[in-house]
Amino acid sequence: MKKRINRQAKKITKKMHKQALCMLVFSAAFSILGYFVPHIYYEYYDTTEYLTIQTPIRVDKETYRPGDEATLSSTYTALTDIVAKSYNNWIRINNDGAVTKVGAAENIIIYLKAENAPFSVTVTIPESFKSGNYFLSGIKEYKINGVTKQYAFVTETFTVTE
Repeated sequence: MKKRINRQAKKITKKMHKQALCMLVFSAAFSILGYFVPHIYYEYYDTTEYLTIQTPIRVDKETYRPGDEATLSSTYTALTDIVAKSYNNWIRINNDGAVTKVGAAENIIIYLKAENAPFSVTVTIPESFKSGNYFLSGIKEYKINGVTKQYAFVTETFTVTE
């Protein structure tokens, strides 16, 4: 009788180990799929523009002096709440029409609510600028479900006089 109970206990234990192993394998598989499938979708297949900005972004004046503050304003549309980091470059338009990057502007982190709304930011014209025509070019970088997306923008052209 004791041998029979031992055999049954061993069978039950063996069966429980197989079931536990199956549960572990399936839970790991679903966890991995649950992470990678949405990530792959947003990385490679999703072409939705979650952030758009009306460009060129307006400047408040046509002429500035080095050290002046310029207010940039436009309208953005965000499909979801977004924290965006702006990477900006100052661009000079040479007399021959060619453009030259003359420096990096202050990087700005902004929170955008899911809406269509106006925005404005203030930047300082660098003291080192010589007389000429300039504009600001940049990229807004944001994350959607862990995937980094970007949106490029430019400002209107403005003149700097010394």
